[in-house]
Amino acid sequence: MINQLYQIPSHEILSIEWNDDSLDYDYKLCQLGQGHSKFLVLNPEIEDTKLIHYAKEIPETNKCIVFHYEGQ
Repeated sequence: MINQLYQIPSHEILSIEWNDDSLDYDYKLCQLGQGHSKFLVLNPEIEDTKLIHYAKEIPETNKCIVFHYEGQ
C-alpha cells in the first residue's frame, strides 16, 4: 500500500530548484529516494496531504507513477 512507502520529506523536495527542465527536475527528485526500493514524492504544494489515500493501488513498475486527483 502507498501508506507503507518511504515518503520524501517536503523540505527535501522544496530544496530542488525548478529550472524549466522537467527531466532534470525528475532526475533530482529520484535521487532523493536513493537507498529505498520504492518511495513517494508528494507535491509539497498540495495542502491536503490526505489526498494520497485516494490512490487504491500501486501499479507494478520500475518507473515513476503520477497520481492526480481533481486537477492536483
